[in-house]
Amino acid sequence: VRTLLVAAASNTTTGTPKEGEPKDPNGTGEIPTPANLVGYEGKINESFTFVVTGKTRGGVWGTNTYATESDLAAAAVHAGAVKAGAAGIVNVTIVESADKFTGSVMNGVTSVDRQEAGPAFTIEAVVK
Repeated sequence: VRTLLVAAASNTTTGTPKEGEPKDPNGTGEIPTPANLVGYEGKINESFTFVVTGKTRGGVWGTNTYATESDLAAAAVHAGAVKAGAAGIVNVTIVESADKFTGSVMNGVTSVDRQEAGPAFTIEAVVK
């Protein structure tokens, strides 16, 4: 699955990435959808749009606000942004670190608690 676009104030999927921005490894103008958002941790309050194929397996920490280490495709299903096995467009926003992450069972995905603070994101479906 590949990134549809990167939607932030001045970021696009074309041109030369700035220091620390995701790279386009194939020269196609698209950035691969990441497995998790660890590489985006310094981009507080920035939003990114990805095409994600939902899955029910993968580590997920949190509910509504997820740890950046969470599997993006599983978190998208947990949040109800995509269905398992289906591709969908999601918008993720990197947010301030959460004090802790509370787990839950939603949409066939079990997320777990994490008591440590850490970088976080929110996710929602992009409706066409």
